[in-house]
Amino acid sequence: KIALTMLRDNILAIGSKDIIKSAIDLKNAKGKSIADNAELMNLTDSTQRSDMFWIGCVIEKETLAAFGKHFPIIRSGLIYANYLNDTLTVGGNIKCATNQDVQKILIPAQIFTGLLLMDHKSGFKPEDIVLNAEKNDLSLKISIPKKVIENWAEKQAKALSTEKNTLLEKTKAEGITQKKAKPV
Repeated sequence: KIALTMLRDNILAIGSKDIIKSAIDLKNAKGKSIADNAELMNLTDSTQRSDMFWIGCVIEKETLAAFGKHFPIIRSGLIYANYLNDTLTVGGNIKCATNQDVQKILIPAQIFTGLLLMDHKSGFKPEDIVLNAEKNDLSLKISIPKKVIENWAEKQAKALSTEKNTLLEKTKAEGITQKKAKPV
């Protein structure tokens, strides 16, 4: 089960009951602060802390072991988002154990980026997607202009409308009619 609470006007804590209890205790000056985690704080320095949204995590070795030995070893990660000047910017920073681990993530990301850019209907330009890899660090930044978001929303609305009409046609063809529920 997932719990959530507002710790401050701009801080929402999400997690298990135990994690939420720890967050509340920390807010009340009991326990160790996340600000004491040098690795995570170093990662948050790579973005604007004033971004609309950001979430960071440090990944324990035991957690990664469950994915198998060929999975990249990710030490920590950060995802952020902001909407300024009619552009949604979404990014991420990943700290890996080795450069080989970075490459295991970077290569598929480059392929996906290439496919996205080849689709002229996507609305993305090469400068909208930035991938950087340096030593054991990987960063990704995607700038999504308002026009791309609006086009995507229109396509989704049309697809839902088409699906709804198809279902209505199918139910009519099968002789299924809508019946009003009787009051109880």
